[in-house]
Amino acid sequence: MYIVVGCSNCESVKIATKGNETTVCNKCQSQIDLAKARKIFQSDDLEEAKEARSMALARRQGFEGIADEIAEEGIVSETVTERIGEEELMEEEDVDTEAVEEAGEVSRETTDGEAKPQTRIVRDAIGNLEEPTDEDIAGYAEERGVGREKAFEIVDKLCMEGEAMRTREGVVRLL
Repeated sequence: MYIVVGCSNCESVKIATKGNETTVCNKCQSQIDLAKARKIFQSDDLEEAKEARSMALARRQGFEGIADEIAEEGIVSETVTERIGEEELMEEEDVDTEAVEEAGEVSRETTDGEAKPQTRIVRDAIGNLEEPTDEDIAGYAEERGVGREKAFEIVDKLCMEGEAMRTREGVVRLL
């Protein structure tokens, strides 16, 4: 039996084998207690679990429309489309889904009339500015409602996770 679980530390999604007590998050390397983990999907079929993980990741990253199109086009199996609903699985486990939604709202700022998480704003700064340093990125992010210190933290986190790097000259680049 395969279960798709969410990491409570970094909100990444991974596939685990039921029967194990714990697994390690691929993104942040924290231990995930499978008994307490947020279960998104379960199946005996590994391919279905992979499809469910992909759809959950798409939804988590704000690509609701793409996940819905994938389901409508029949790219994923009907079983996954019918069973991927996090809300339904949480309700099966007697979890108050409204309380989870309220507690898990992501802090978002508005840019160009579009809601974007703070990390996306920092990524935009790195991608849009020419030869951006930490200070340049912080200034760009600050103009869009992200605090300077928060912008520095996000740049550091992106570099530590291998999603960005600093050159010897202090220029930050996305990888």
